[in-house]
Parts: sequence; C-alpha cells; structure tokens
Amino acid sequence: MAEFVLQDVVVAAVSQVLIGCQGKGIRVSCNLPERFMKQKVYGDGIRLQQILSDFLFVSVKFSPVGGSVDISSKLTKNSIGENLHLIDLELRYTGHSNLNAYTCF
Repeated sequence: MAEFVLQDVVVAAVSQVLIGCQGKGIRVSCNLPERFMKQKVYGDGIRLQQILSDFLFVSVKFSPVGGSVDISSKLTKNSIGENLHLIDLELRYTGHSNLNAYTCF
C-alpha cells in the first residue's frame, strides 16, 4: 500500500485498451471530476490499475462495434474518520453483450 495519484492509474488502464477500442469504434469516456483525478489516494495503485484494465478489456471485448465505456467517480457521503474518505469508482458500458461471459470473473 502506498500513496498514488488516481489520474495516473486511470490513464494507464485506459491506455492499455485504446487499440482494441479503435478497432471496434468504441468510445471511452472518463467523467472523473478534476479534484479526484489530481487527488493523492492511499492504497494499492498497481492492483487498482489491474482491476480497471481487466474490466476495460472485458468491456471492450464484449461490447458491440460502436459501443462506449464510461468511467465515473463520486465521493461517498460516509467518511471514515476526519481525514479518510471513500472514493466510489463506477464503471459502465453501453450496448448488448453476452452476460454469461461475466460469470467466470
């Protein structure tokens, strides 16, 4: 566990799937508020990047041509202590997919 900037993790994960997105005409949008992207976060940045990358790869693989993948975030209302807040990262993709493909993950 270490301190990292959320933007670095998200940019690295998205860049790993850009070629696949371009091949299928899939749009990736990142709707993270600037204050979250620049914020230092304490946790396992490498593991978070792996999780984001895996989800994005699966989303791109099973999204139809011309689909989209959206990444958004919000600060939860429940804080843990005075200086500790939870960031809820939400991933979404549009289009139809074979939902059975997700059962093995």
